[in-house]
Amino acid sequence: MNIFLTIFDKFKTFGMFVSSIINYILLLVVYTVGVGITWIFVRISGKKLLVYDNKEQKTFWQQTENSHLIEKAKRMF
Repeated sequence: MNIFLTIFDKFKTFGMFVSSIINYILLLVVYTVGVGITWIFVRISGKKLLVYDNKEQKTFWQQTENSHLIEKAKRMF
């Protein structure tokens, strides 16, 4: 009976090892495809998601128009 438990433990260890390798490969593929497709669309559209053009600024705050009315906010959705 003890030999069967030893064999079972070895198979369990082997299964955990194989599952960790498969999980790593699957997550690598999902990350590469997800980030890669997003990167391609951002490059094609020419948008800059993070703007760091002017290094002399003390802040990255951007001024917006003050024409934001409550009615406009209510119709947002």
